[in-house]
Amino acid sequence: MMMMNGVTKPSNGDVFINSQSLFANFNSFKGQIGYVPQDDIIHRELKVKESLQFTAKLRFSNKYSNTEIQSQVQNVIDILDLKDAKDTLIGTAEKKGISGGQRKRVNLGQELLTEPSILFLDEPTSGLDPKTDMDVMQMLKNISDKGKIVVLTTHNITVENFETLTHLIVLTKGGKLAYFGPANKACSYFEADKPYRIFDILNGKEPDFWKDKYKGSEYYKEYILSRFDDDIKVNSRGSRINADNRHADLAQFFCLAQRYLKIKIRDKVSSLILLLQAPVIAVLISLVFSKAEEKTQALFVLVIAAIWLGCSNAAREIVSEQSIYKRERMVNLKIPSYILSKIAVLSALCLVQSLILVLITVPILNMSVNIHELLALLFTTSVSSLSIGLYISSLVSTSEAAMGLIPIVLIPQVILGGLISKFGAMSEFIKVLSSLMISHWAFEAALICEFGNRQNPAMSGIGFNYGNAVLDYSILFLFNLTFLALTGYSLKKKDRI
Repeated sequence: MMMMNGVTKPSNGDVFINSQSLFANFNSFKGQIGYVPQDDIIHRELKVKESLQFTAKLRFSNKYSNTEIQSQVQNVIDILDLKDAKDTLIGTAEKKGISGGQRKRVNLGQELLTEPSILFLDEPTSGLDPKTDMDVMQMLKNISDKGKIVVLTTHNITVENFETLTHLIVLTKGGKLAYFGPANKACSYFEADKPYRIFDILNGKEPDFWKDKYKGSEYYKEYILSRFDDDIKVNSRGSRINADNRHADLAQFFCLAQRYLKIKIRDKVSSLILLLQAPVIAVLISLVFSKAEEKTQALFVLVIAAIWLGCSNAAREIVSEQSIYKRERMVNLKIPSYILSKIAVLSALCLVQSLILVLITVPILNMSVNIHELLALLFTTSVSSLSIGLYISSLVSTSEAAMGLIPIVLIPQVILGGLISKFGAMSEFIKVLSSLMISHWAFEAALICEFGNRQNPAMSGIGFNYGNAVLDYSILFLFNLTFLALTGYSLKKKDRI
């Protein structure tokens, strides 16, 4: 199914739609193919109508007015019979929302918004009770009656389902074709009195037996051999992603940022935990480094805290919604718009955290630093670390792996930052490694903020240059741009075609 809908390119062979190669002309078929995976890949923090509205805005972009988008959303809600649930939270296992059957319908609704000509569904009724199962199957039958092609996989082969389906593909072990033909003829072909008996009958013979039997059947001649006579056209008129898809789309950015902000606000527990980290760290710094001669250590820990907060804020934000990203990317999601929406919302979080750190530590420790300067530095440091977190999140396949990589990123920042081992006393090779750390440049800038552009024992003892303020900020900005570019490249590599 993943090859049939264009997600995965086959190692051999091709997929043809109306005698046209899907993979050679993918852009031509965009919007005509819908894919609904088995898992309900929707944002659980949104309400039903909100989820459909955001998807519609992303997919229609600037093509339709807001009135037309709202009309299409309402039309899908009516088709899926979600009127009573449209203002209900989708919910999770912990936070109850709509039912499992309704979640399946919302998942399907994401694709119905664009009215695709071909709709692929991976086990759309798995986990549903028999009544809801039949409701979903009948709904899909109604969609196909409107001239759409509906392709689905299912293990629930009941008499009722066979009456709903028009054609049936049966694969035996090894993916060998055992049958392709009318659904209502399958039982007689396999000499089964009930559809579910087909499984037992298949297991009674070797896969090659069923393969050879089908090759000698009338169905093979009608549905396979006769189609080789079609005029198959293969050309390479376009790659998977249009050139203009590489550029940011302002409408997409605002839509993604608005959706992401709403999700973060609705996820109160996680957002509260992130916000509480800053005051806890700030209070500990104020308690431990309370002596006047310990300002240098306090500034270093503030820098490390900013790096930690930035990285941890972002490390799970891409990987946790990778299925949704892939689904939207198949249609028209643009990578720059996606990354910038993450940066916009998470930067606001970093700003609040940096503000908390500064407002607590500076007065209590009686620092000489200008609050605005230190806030700007910690915010810049945190955002640069945020881009590292996003890059990590784009590389891994699980949230656990992302969080496991954070210490590997953070520990070198501590060791090579210039305080634990004085930068001036490092060997030339270690100095090069230190220069690759965000903490090195942020710590140097923090000392300049505190002690000013003058020679100071704290600066000279560490080996930093008090005249490097502009260089420090420039390199922090360069770190940010570099890791954002790497994140974009990592996401682009995940395009399978």
